[in-house]
Amino acid sequence: ITGKRERISAVRVRVCMATVRRVSVPPRALRMFRQAFCGGLVALATSAHAEQWRFQPSIMVEETLTNNVNLDPNATRQGDLVSQLTPGFTVRETGAHTSLSGFVTLPILLYVRTGSQNNTVEPNVNLLGNWEVVDKVFFVDSSINVNQQYLTPFGPRSDSLANATNNRYTAQTYQLSPFIKSSGDRDYSYLLRDNNIWTKGNASAVANAYTNDLSGTFERNPNPLGWAVDIDRSATKFPDQSRQLLELARARPLYAVDPQLVVSASGGYEHNDLLVESKDNIIYGLGFRWRPTELSHVDANWEHRFFGASYNLVFENRTPLSVWSLVASRNITTYPQQLASLPGGVDVAAALNQLYLSRVPDATARQALINSIILDRGLPSFLSSGVTIYSQQVTLQESLVATAGLLGARNSVFFSAYRLSQEPISGSGNPLPDIVGSLQNTTQTGGNVVWSHNLTPLLTLTGSLDASRTVDNTQPIATKQGSVRAGLSSTVSAETTLYGGIRYQISRSNVNGDYDEIAVIVGINHRFH
Repeated sequence: ITGKRERISAVRVRVCMATVRRVSVPPRALRMFRQAFCGGLVALATSAHAEQWRFQPSIMVEETLTNNVNLDPNATRQGDLVSQLTPGFTVRETGAHTSLSGFVTLPILLYVRTGSQNNTVEPNVNLLGNWEVVDKVFFVDSSINVNQQYLTPFGPRSDSLANATNNRYTAQTYQLSPFIKSSGDRDYSYLLRDNNIWTKGNASAVANAYTNDLSGTFERNPNPLGWAVDIDRSATKFPDQSRQLLELARARPLYAVDPQLVVSASGGYEHNDLLVESKDNIIYGLGFRWRPTELSHVDANWEHRFFGASYNLVFENRTPLSVWSLVASRNITTYPQQLASLPGGVDVAAALNQLYLSRVPDATARQALINSIILDRGLPSFLSSGVTIYSQQVTLQESLVATAGLLGARNSVFFSAYRLSQEPISGSGNPLPDIVGSLQNTTQTGGNVVWSHNLTPLLTLTGSLDASRTVDNTQPIATKQGSVRAGLSSTVSAETTLYGGIRYQISRSNVNGDYDEIAVIVGINHRFH
């Protein structure tokens, strides 16, 4: 669907207001978020200099026959036939000073045998809007993310919504981020950003939370000498407890060895109010950023903090047919910050976007191509990664994620491997009373690989393998899980795809018991134009 913006402006504003009214956050915060987010959409809808918009509805119908619908231990498992009806749409709009992109899907799940306990709707929303309030200076980002998360990595997990489990819940994240930044090629650059994050979960163990994260950087570009000053202040508030406050300030001398390599040192001070105790510390460290070519870069830094070493490493490289990345980090974080930064795992669309960045410069055309590749080749939207564990405490998180994507004329392969360690910082927050609270010092390792092969221009064979292991770092508790999937997808028309396949899932755990599952899936996906 393409056309003039004015034709959909009233509909968009009504949908926006109806959606945001359902947000379960404090009234004052709700009014602020609704005014900013919907104000941006009103501006988007009425902009006189708008470029283009694209709205594409879709519908998916899927049938799953499984011998273990709830992923229960084998002795008590139940089989069922599950019907999944998923209406949805993608939207992409770009104006002179505004943009909106993302998707909304509403999977409706109906169970033949266990309907009274399992019939449900599992929404999935990812919308991002940007409003350039003052030309090239002042901006506002707004986002809504609603997705499915797991309470604990030790419990049953599945990437299929047809498997009903009490370990899964719907997490909602609403973010409003005004910021100012410099523009153009100047000797000085700056960025000051105020992230406001509201989170909510529909599980009884998950409480609402609000985080305000204020960060800023002022830098004199190295030529060859330069410097930078950074500030970061993060305050998180859960019900029935005081806020947890993390603050730091640092200065960084910079030196450009050559146009591709800049090295830096850092020194500063941090103050952390963790409720039970405060932790103050001098911080210092080293870092560099390297751009050997236009298609690859490395950013790395190490710093001494109150909890020991803090580091961050990002490596990315792409070729005409492949994309590679490695991200490693160790730092403290909170549950709302984790949800805001990693809503759904390793993003396949983002990897494809990097792959086609130079070949398809137009963002709208590139996104349309990526959507078509994912659908036609039967690729998943996300590769699996570690589970974000709900916690009301500040968490020390050590993460390593490696991903790669290879795209050929008839074959495509995407794989990921990860290691994620999480433990609460002592003296922070209130421990949770149930199993969610007692199993928070964990290490998760795993990986998956997805392969697709075009048998004919209209028929694609797909296969995937997924494995993970979670251990408790303080007691002999472990869960191992794995799955194998194989399927065929056929392009009936440019808008319609038929698919079918089989999967096998297995779990071995000394916490929740062992289970196996075999399922057969058939479905159809249609995009409207």
